[in-house]
Amino acid sequence: MKREHPPKWANRFLRWYCKPEILEDLEGDLHEYFIRNLEKSKRKANWTYWKMVLGFFRPYVIRKPKFMNLFRMADIGRNFAKTSWRNINANKFFSSVNIVGLSISMAVGLLMITLINELTHYDEFHDDTDSMYRLISTYSSTQDDPVQLATSSIKLARALEEASSIQDLTILERSFRGTAKKEDNIVSVRGLYASESFFDLFSFKLVNGHTSNVLNEPNTVVLTESMSEKLFDSNPIGEMIEMNNGDQYMVSGVVKDPPFNSHIKFDALASLATLETKAISDPSSKILNWTSIWGTYTYFRIKEGQKSNLVASLSRISNEENQKLENISITYDLQPFTKIVPGKNLSNQLSSNLDFKFLYFLIGLTFIVLLSACFNYTNLSIAKSMRRAREVGVRKVLGASKSQVFFQFVTEAVMISLIAMLIAITLLTWIKPLFLTTIPPLASKITLASTGIIYLYFLGFAIIVGLVAGFFPSLFMTKVKSLLVLKDVSKMQLYERLNFKKVLIVFQFMISLIFMIVTIGLYKQYRYALNQDLGFTTENIVNISLQGQDYQVLQTELEKMSEVELVSKSSLIVSTGDSYIVYGKAKDPTDSARVAHSSIDENYLAIHDLKLLSGNNFQTGTQTENESIIVNHAFVKRFALGTPEEAINQIVSINGRPIRIRGVVTDFYDLTLKDPIRPFAFRYAPSDWSYLNVAVTQSSGAVMSALRSTWEAVAPNQEFKGSFYDQSIQDTYSEAQAIAKVIGFLSLVVISIAILGLLGMAIYTTESRIKEIGIRKVMGATEVSIMYLLSKGYIVLLIISGLLAVPLAILWLRSQFEFLLLDGRSQMTEVILGLFIILGLGLTIILGRTFLAARSNPADILRSE
Repeated sequence: MKREHPPKWANRFLRWYCKPEILEDLEGDLHEYFIRNLEKSKRKANWTYWKMVLGFFRPYVIRKPKFMNLFRMADIGRNFAKTSWRNINANKFFSSVNIVGLSISMAVGLLMITLINELTHYDEFHDDTDSMYRLISTYSSTQDDPVQLATSSIKLARALEEASSIQDLTILERSFRGTAKKEDNIVSVRGLYASESFFDLFSFKLVNGHTSNVLNEPNTVVLTESMSEKLFDSNPIGEMIEMNNGDQYMVSGVVKDPPFNSHIKFDALASLATLETKAISDPSSKILNWTSIWGTYTYFRIKEGQKSNLVASLSRISNEENQKLENISITYDLQPFTKIVPGKNLSNQLSSNLDFKFLYFLIGLTFIVLLSACFNYTNLSIAKSMRRAREVGVRKVLGASKSQVFFQFVTEAVMISLIAMLIAITLLTWIKPLFLTTIPPLASKITLASTGIIYLYFLGFAIIVGLVAGFFPSLFMTKVKSLLVLKDVSKMQLYERLNFKKVLIVFQFMISLIFMIVTIGLYKQYRYALNQDLGFTTENIVNISLQGQDYQVLQTELEKMSEVELVSKSSLIVSTGDSYIVYGKAKDPTDSARVAHSSIDENYLAIHDLKLLSGNNFQTGTQTENESIIVNHAFVKRFALGTPEEAINQIVSINGRPIRIRGVVTDFYDLTLKDPIRPFAFRYAPSDWSYLNVAVTQSSGAVMSALRSTWEAVAPNQEFKGSFYDQSIQDTYSEAQAIAKVIGFLSLVVISIAILGLLGMAIYTTESRIKEIGIRKVMGATEVSIMYLLSKGYIVLLIISGLLAVPLAILWLRSQFEFLLLDGRSQMTEVILGLFIILGLGLTIILGRTFLAARSNPADILRSE
């Protein structure tokens, strides 16, 4: 016999609206009535069942809607917030210390959020950046380590234009620079050669001209709006400008200035066809060769699903071309456009780049500071838990669950974090300019502007910090045993299994010591670098950028000044991190090596006090000067040319051109102190001279002002760009100085937080042992013995922190600055100094607090016993 059931939809409706606690009974009764009514008629039974289900749709049967639970939760949240606010007000000292500690550390966190947000949105004004890539290359030779470059080959780029996997390929070349002249207007230009598809790939906005043809023809140029205003008073389209090398360019378009958050920056874009036309007509030009990879950049979009095909094509083309070369190979890879800033630390960057490793370094330091601040909150919260244990005990006796206790204390932590965030935002406005001033490489890339979305990030960050900081104190308070604390709060033990306070103290002071030692070490390394012998003199020398000006005119005017002793010319400022590389060979035609190179005149060696070991200096203006070189001793040793005397008049090959050695000078650091001394060659090539090296009577502001006045008389429309050589050397090591400043600032933050944490734990110890102290004093214990009893554990912890911190700090310093290792005595000096500072502060806090506890009146302590 088939079993009959009540109407399905009526049953679902009943279960939907009925309270869970009465549903089972009501459903059973209705089912019994349904079975009885079946004896009469199924239709009547179904109708009656529906009628009864609808009839019970009454307020006392209907379950509360879910939004009512939300109201209830909101009420609970309001109660938690009110209680938390009262506790914050009731414990003003602890709350203030927590808020100050968190606000300082959170200001650093907010700074990092702003920095990361801005850097991760770099170049985003272009369309469809996810499909855009840059071609990067790796140059390898049998004698030297591989070099990874942001540049690539024009020959390869032109070949890839026909690839089916690529669209909108654009080639850039960075040698378009100098001075542009329009009638009496002469301005400096730092631009790029760009291929015809530049505006198809990139979203730079043209103001005048058409994207389809502005860069198609040779000797055409697109100016930025600011450059157009400097050269022209009206619409410049069709007008001609003259570069300092004599080339004439017709203005074919005007483009808006590149945004601040673009890694591609320029004053003008000249057509790449100009450069290619010159190269084709000049047999000596090698810019279109496979090996010419030093100044060209290739960007493109990859069609969907075609990346693997393109990688395979690059590998095939590289293998074919490398088989034609001896002892060198060039391979290529793809770099996502969105990973350029920040990105890999590649050579030949189009603009100064921020290495993502440095960004991770800053984020890591910030995380450590925040973690220390959260630990500090934990310390202080647990220290004051003695006062709130009875409160928790009463709550539990009255029926509060562990989860309610937990969320009560978490709410308090989040509220403190939100208050700290408001203070941190105020501090951030003060920190931003200091941060940009401290790290000059960042100032040219970021503004640290606060946008609307940033404040949402700040809010989320504050809530996360509050949750992290309040987690352990809240967890510990849920473990409070109600009856025990209501009977005797002094017997409460929050550290039954894990001595958490010792871990926190050791960690905080270990980090503080590492920061302190590293700060002192970095500063000493920086001073050491500035005072190190470079192999030549830099004192009282001013380097002035020619910017396309006639060096003869300017030199003549400078030599008239009483402050000027001697003037030389060069293409490079050595030992400041810049270099120009050529390839040299000697007796063995298969043995080639990279050689650093600079063009100088006959006064250069004298001004820089570079000693000739053998041979002769250059002579003024003779044709043979460009056919001979002066090399350093490292060059002679690298190519096994014998002694410096034996090397004179030997013929070597530089970039495939035979040339005679006329002199050998002592070795010197041409790049930075962290780089080994390399083979170096000087040539006499006036066309390459870019700087005047001016020996002056003294390094002073008055001398610099006089030089600037002379420059302005010769080139009134161009900015004077000159600096003392010593200042340029300092700027070379500005990154180390910036890191030292950042770590120094953060060390102050971490030390302050650690001291506050130690104060909290000292208060916890004295409060938890206050009756023991009273009994000991009654039994005759002296104040000194009580101070020793209370402080000896912390002293041991500080010593452990020092033993852990010292080797870690020294290892880090050595890994980063092995080229500037100081002697052991100097290292021990900075270690001992850092130890004394941190341990001295820690001992002052411990002994000060224990001294107050030791002097307490036992009668006041024990009178309630």
